[in-house]
Amino acid sequence: MKKLFLAILVSIALVCNSCDSTTEPVDNRELKLSLVNTTLTEISLKLSTVEIELPANITINKNSSFYKQIILKSNDSTFIADSLQPNTSYTFQAVIGEVTSEIVTAKTIGTTSQDLILTVEDQSSTELWISLKTGNIILPANLTLGLDSSPITQFTLTKHDTLIYIDSLQPGTSYSLEVIYGEVKSEPAAAQTLGTTSHNFTIETFTFGVRSSSALIDVAIINENKILAVGDIYLEDTTGGSGLHNAVQWNGSEWEIKKMSHWTNGYPTTAQLKGVFTVGAGDIVITSGAPYLPDGNGN
Repeated sequence: MKKLFLAILVSIALVCNSCDSTTEPVDNRELKLSLVNTTLTEISLKLSTVEIELPANITINKNSSFYKQIILKSNDSTFIADSLQPNTSYTFQAVIGEVTSEIVTAKTIGTTSQDLILTVEDQSSTELWISLKTGNIILPANLTLGLDSSPITQFTLTKHDTLIYIDSLQPGTSYSLEVIYGEVKSEPAAAQTLGTTSHNFTIETFTFGVRSSSALIDVAIINENKILAVGDIYLEDTTGGSGLHNAVQWNGSEWEIKKMSHWTNGYPTTAQLKGVFTVGAGDIVITSGAPYLPDGNGN
């Protein structure tokens, strides 16, 4: 009878203990942090929340230390961590009370040789003009110019596109150029100065016309195989007289005397030509007072 009574008491006690216990509420709040983008000095991150009352003060830790406080007014928001170092890894974590996001690791981008592009623009016998175009680089930047693997000068770059001038070089000499930014070197640019010419010139004289009044007034050099000079050129005709010609043209090997005419009142007229010049894509203008374009036959 006593055993039965004790069993009943134990059973009642267990039931009462079950009645007095309460269920702890489940905390479903969440913080989610994800990477959006990286630059040389900035990292963009997206912060998302689940079941967190807004607005909320969110703490952002960088490399396990306090970085900034964000007042979150929507469930999704993007913020930027700036003033960072290039080519450097960072960790980020969002915290509100006892709720923390997972740690996000992100790395800023760095400068590579492809961000330093050298191009030879022009050269003389002792000078070089070099174009420098930069990409991912923080301005102003201190750069070193190297010539044949030896530094020759340092300069401060203030814009992403500039022209570098180098003088006091040797004529007819090949050089290799590079720029150095920190530990990053550009791809080498090959350049060669022009050689010098001698003073041994050969001068050849050409004479046109049979009268002392023959004269050339103007000349246009189109290329090395086409030079046109205009004026008055008198030649003996078949009757023993003289015929007026008004142009000579160099064809690359010899001079050709030409008579260029225009039509006036139905008759061809040959006049003194006073000017010649090129326009457009190889068109030649010849004038004896009023410019006109000759045809392909020299008329």
